[in-house]
Amino acid sequence: METELKPITSIFEHLIARQKSSLHNFYEQLDIEELEAFYNEIAGCKGNLLFSGVGKSALIAKRFVQMLLSIGVQARFLSATDALHGDLGAVETRDIFIALSKSGETDELIALLPYIKGRVKKCLCMVCYAESQLERLSDLTLRLPLNEELCPFNLAPTTSSALQMLTADALIVALMEQRGLTKEIYAENHPAGLIGKRLFIRVEDLMLKQGEIPLIRPDVRLLDSLELFTGKQCGCLVVVDENQKLLGIYTDGDLRRTLQKSSVDIEHLCLSDVMVKGPKVARAHELAYDVLRRMQKVKNAYITELPVVDDEGCVIGLIRLHHIAQAGLCAQ
Repeated sequence: METELKPITSIFEHLIARQKSSLHNFYEQLDIEELEAFYNEIAGCKGNLLFSGVGKSALIAKRFVQMLLSIGVQARFLSATDALHGDLGAVETRDIFIALSKSGETDELIALLPYIKGRVKKCLCMVCYAESQLERLSDLTLRLPLNEELCPFNLAPTTSSALQMLTADALIVALMEQRGLTKEIYAENHPAGLIGKRLFIRVEDLMLKQGEIPLIRPDVRLLDSLELFTGKQCGCLVVVDENQKLLGIYTDGDLRRTLQKSSVDIEHLCLSDVMVKGPKVARAHELAYDVLRRMQKVKNAYITELPVVDDEGCVIGLIRLHHIAQAGLCAQ
C-alpha cells in the first residue's frame, strides 16, 4: 500500500514554525552572564584556543577555528582521539581548551578531559544540557538552551548545530569589535578569493587612464561629439574645462532622451546645454567594491560609469561597471 505524500508547502511551513520557536526559546533562555564569562576567557587567552568536538560538533569547532584565524586569533582544532595518542605534546600551559558537545556526554571528550586539564590554563565547554559529565569536568560551561531538534525523531543534530554556530559567530564578532579590527587588517588575512578582491582592488587598478577617457570641452556641438562616443566606446562623455577640471557628464542614455524630445533643435546644442552638472565621482584610492555599492544605490537610475577625480576636481580616470564586473566584484 502506497503512502500518500504530504504537500511540500505544508511541510516547510511546519518546519519553519518549529525552528522559529526553537530559536526564540534559545535567545530568551540564553544566560548572557555565562556568555560574557565564556567570552572573557577566550578574549584573555595568551596562548592557543584549542577546540575539540566529535561528529557534527567537530565540524562547528573546525569552522570556529577557521573564523578565529581569519581575524588574527591563534586557534586550532584538537582531535580528542589523536590528543590521547600523542597530540597532547603540542599543548601548552597558556592554552585554553574548548569542547563542543550537544549532550555533554561525548565519550571521547570525557576521556580526554582528565589528561588535558593539567596541561592547559582552563577547560571550557559548550553544551546544550545541564549537569552533564563534561560540565562537571570543565572549569566553565556555556549552556545553549535547546528546545528540540528539528529532526522528526529529535535525534539528528540539526537545531543544536545551528545554536552552536550562532553562538560561535556572536563570540567571533564580539572579538572583532572589541579589538577594533579594521577592514585593512581583515584584508591582510584574506588576500585571495572574493573577500580579497573586495578588500584589495582599488579604483586605480581598474579605471581607464589618460588617453582612454572620452574627455570633451563644453562648447563642442552635440552632433560633433558623436564620433567620440563611438570611438572611445565608453557610453559617456566626460566634460572638462581647459585645466581638465570636471564640469559634467553626458551618457548614451542622456543622448537617447535628448533625441526623444521633438522640441529640441539638436543641430545647435552644445555639450554645456545637455550635460549633467555635478555628477557623482570616485577617487583613485577608493576600494572598487565600495564604488560598486555606491553605483548600485542610486534610485531609479543605473550608473555604469563614474569619473575619477583628484583633490582639485580634475579628471584622472573613468571607472566603469563593466570593468568592476570583469574583476569579479559583482557577486553577492
